[in-house]
Amino acid sequence: MRLTYLSPNGEEGYPGNLRVEVTYSVNIQNELVIRYSGETDKATSVILTNHSYFNLAGEGSGNILSQTLQVFSDEIAATDDAMTLLGTKSAVAGQGNDFNHPRLLGAAIPHLLNHHGDNHFIRRPSPGELVPAAILTDPVSGLTMTALTTQDCVQVYSAAILDGSLTGKSGRSYEKHAGLCLECQECPGAVHTPLLGDIILRPGMRYDQTTLYRFAVMA
Repeated sequence: MRLTYLSPNGEEGYPGNLRVEVTYSVNIQNELVIRYSGETDKATSVILTNHSYFNLAGEGSGNILSQTLQVFSDEIAATDDAMTLLGTKSAVAGQGNDFNHPRLLGAAIPHLLNHHGDNHFIRRPSPGELVPAAILTDPVSGLTMTALTTQDCVQVYSAAILDGSLTGKSGRSYEKHAGLCLECQECPGAVHTPLLGDIILRPGMRYDQTTLYRFAVMA
């Protein structure tokens, strides 16, 4: 499936006529591949991502607290208590948002700011390489999902503000922590702080990023 959009010059205050395209496909390995591309006629900031909720126990099965998460990251984008970006990085080692080893989400989420999640900088050997960002595992179904990306960050979101007002195809309500988002992206704070990356797309350049979700069954 291919989706396109033209954001005209000045829309929401952003300069440039920005043409973007997102392609969703499933390859022969049954991996979900999301490919983003874009071009502009004026320098403008661009971050494209995907906000899908995943629950490896199945739709309508309840919360994800019994599932485990591993994130390949040593640093996060620091925020204040209101979750406003501060333009700096913070180390995760020994902190509540350290997921370098698989952690049970039910035990980990209470230690996250606002029980929410953070924007993690992914360890990568070279720019633009498709590398693992995170692994989600459900011990009951035996399913694992690995998120791989060419982007520099993955935003972990624990669905902390779901309140049961939404229902799924099963007719069951989506309560708090009914799913987990792994949003591969760049860091929004980079528009003000080059230390956090380069998110400016310039005329003559092409925005080109890929995120892949790989599913498997534990042996």
